[in-house]
Amino acid sequence: MSGVTHHPTQTTRPGPLGYPAFRLLAGSQLLSAIGDGISLIAVTFALIEATGSAYALGLVLGVRYVTLGALLMFGGVFGDRVDRRLLMVRSDVLRGVSQAALAIMLFTGHFHLWLLVPAQIMYGAGEAFSRPAARSVVPQTVPPSCLPAANAVLETGFSASRVVGPAIGGLIVIATGASGGIALDAATFIASAALVLRLRVRPVAVGPPAPVLAELRDGWLLVCRHRWLWVSILTFTVAGALTVPAVFVLGPLASWHGLGGEGGWAVLTSCFGAGAVLGGYLGMRVGPAMPGVVLMSALTLAVARPATFVLGWSLPTVAACSFIAGAGMSVAAVAWETILQTRLPQSMLARVCAIDDFGTYLLTPIGYLAAAPLAAHLGLTPTLVLLAAVPIAACLLALCVPELRRLSQELAPIAPS
Repeated sequence: MSGVTHHPTQTTRPGPLGYPAFRLLAGSQLLSAIGDGISLIAVTFALIEATGSAYALGLVLGVRYVTLGALLMFGGVFGDRVDRRLLMVRSDVLRGVSQAALAIMLFTGHFHLWLLVPAQIMYGAGEAFSRPAARSVVPQTVPPSCLPAANAVLETGFSASRVVGPAIGGLIVIATGASGGIALDAATFIASAALVLRLRVRPVAVGPPAPVLAELRDGWLLVCRHRWLWVSILTFTVAGALTVPAVFVLGPLASWHGLGGEGGWAVLTSCFGAGAVLGGYLGMRVGPAMPGVVLMSALTLAVARPATFVLGWSLPTVAACSFIAGAGMSVAAVAWETILQTRLPQSMLARVCAIDDFGTYLLTPIGYLAAAPLAAHLGLTPTLVLLAAVPIAACLLALCVPELRRLSQELAPIAPS
């Protein structure tokens, strides 16, 4: 690939931010993540205020994740075969257009729930092709020795967006309504695309192109051959199906019943982000000798969060729990990304990242659609406790897998099939 960035030596620029390609990548990811944090607050309360029901929020998020799950595998195949940079640019533009359409609907007063479906399909499609490319391009921007620090920087930026985004989102919703926050999210996607256009990275050696289904099969075979890999992805599937819907569908409702409503939910979301910033910093400073153990131990802290919303604790106590959960999630994310980037062949990384994301979000749409009915049947408190207990058990079972416990960054990478 022409225009490859010549990386500076470690003596002149010792960290990942010393590499121009990585700075552009980190900047683009930070911009879109801040916009998403703003949009999350705006969309959540726009739908609750417009419909008075969590069913609408579950439907909107469910449509987005159905599309994401349907196209994610193809995003992974294309991420290993085409220019990852251009794939990310097109995905950013598509998501920016979908958010702009939603903002216009809200601003003009022509809000109809059914009109959100095509906008969310566009958003999900853009995310399906962006995620594998963005995750797999990181090793092309820094040398291998910088990967743990690079992942920590990206995770810290993403975590900071969880603090900055909801805080800005709350202020914008109060000042201009939900349409202003969603419009700003659309603008961040366009700005992100502009940064990625300037990105120049080292090429990845790939073999001759094969049919899409054959490429996809190779990725699945690689995952199935390694128990630590498929067990981890299965654990993420459980967390994605239960923890994520519990937080984003039932969490705002719990905040209305004793945790301060909109303001309380903004505090809890921001505290989770602040804890995740600390977790990213720890990931930058501490290289785990047993990354598999660190991964599942930290994830256990994160998935326990939904139960804290309904245990009758005060807002400061629940906020502290959210802070700890955020730190756990960030440490787990840094450990997992580094494991994948150091253990997997670069020519198959996007496909495995897509399979990883597919596993994580496989049952999430069902969780979004089922969370509110389950809470209506069982009650809010039993439901949130149950949706925390099952992922905790899954993490503890994963720690029983010897291959996962014995993972080490000193092991030789897996050879391509």
